[in-house]
Amino acid sequence: MKNHPKLTTVFRGSHEEKFTIFGNALTIHSPLSDSARAILIEILSRPSDWIVLKSQLQKPGRGTHIIDRVFKELQKYGYVSYERFYFEGHIEFGRWIVVERPEELSQAVEASRRQYEEYLENLDQRESEDFKKSLNYDSLEPGKQQLLNIDKTKNREKINKKDKNITSPSSSTTDEAVLNKPKSSKHFHPETEAYQLAQIQLELILDMKPNFQKKKLCSEELKEKKIQSWAIEFDKILRIDEREFLHMLNILDYVYQDDFLKCNILSPDKLRKRLDEVELRMPKHLTEKQFEDNNPELTKKLMRMYGKKFLRNRRFEAKPHDKEKFIKATKTLVSYCKENKRDPNSMVKYLLRSLDDFYASRGQSVMIGHVCSEYTWEQIVPQYLRNSDL
Repeated sequence: MKNHPKLTTVFRGSHEEKFTIFGNALTIHSPLSDSARAILIEILSRPSDWIVLKSQLQKPGRGTHIIDRVFKELQKYGYVSYERFYFEGHIEFGRWIVVERPEELSQAVEASRRQYEEYLENLDQRESEDFKKSLNYDSLEPGKQQLLNIDKTKNREKINKKDKNITSPSSSTTDEAVLNKPKSSKHFHPETEAYQLAQIQLELILDMKPNFQKKKLCSEELKEKKIQSWAIEFDKILRIDEREFLHMLNILDYVYQDDFLKCNILSPDKLRKRLDEVELRMPKHLTEKQFEDNNPELTKKLMRMYGKKFLRNRRFEAKPHDKEKFIKATKTLVSYCKENKRDPNSMVKYLLRSLDDFYASRGQSVMIGHVCSEYTWEQIVPQYLRNSDL
């Protein structure tokens, strides 16, 4: 037979709902790797108003490092862009903008910004109507109505102005100038000590009370906002009150083991107010510095494996204040192994795996402070060993 018949070899199902359509260029001519293409298709199958969170894209075998690498690749080829949206001069929130065709990315970003501006205009209108209702506006004299007709759109002039400070008109009152003053936009990197302390305190509270501020912490984005706000207070404790990171770790561990204190200290500002009281109640061995390294080889191994696993740096050398955290971690590791009859060298591997498993599932990075936290050794490591049958 010279001419073969044309046979159907690819059979597609018929769908009336919950299906996705995209061009062949994405699957055939795209420069993306297989993992990047799979994640992009997964995102495009979601609703158009779906909030893209890296933590929701994680699966077994697809951890934090893979997701980060994929998003860098998608940014490189113009499929995604992270945009920040401003409100009264400060960052209100950020969103990943995702497109099927790279040439449409700039248009998609502009469309999202227009939607946000329209939302703010409608918000101004609703606030103005509610304000007038609360004052029984229609029953007021015309002269008083004129005084209350403040054009709120002037108070939005700072939106999306990252580097410009636009002054209010000369007719603005002192009260309006105070309202227009931008809020503090200080952002703490996850590697900062203030951020790590805030994150550890929140984890300790949630472990003690899982429904703590349930509505305010219902998503990873809201949790991040809470950590950022708490980090401001811990930054004051470290800078102004001159407390050291390891000392604050000991305080947090002590507070949430004390039946009285753990019920009364549920935020960093309350901890700061009662800091002197807590330090007086603490046993002396917790307040004294104990940085002598009795296991230098184990400390060196822990630092090297941490750098290789989480920093991708085989020659990682910790700074002096960070080395103290590794020294404390190895002391805790050795005592844990003695109590549970385990090999310390093998436990280093299990420690790092348990931290990666715990924080990667939440879309968070593993910081140096986590390796020496008592929460790690009392909750994270034992749970990992039980789940892994080790």
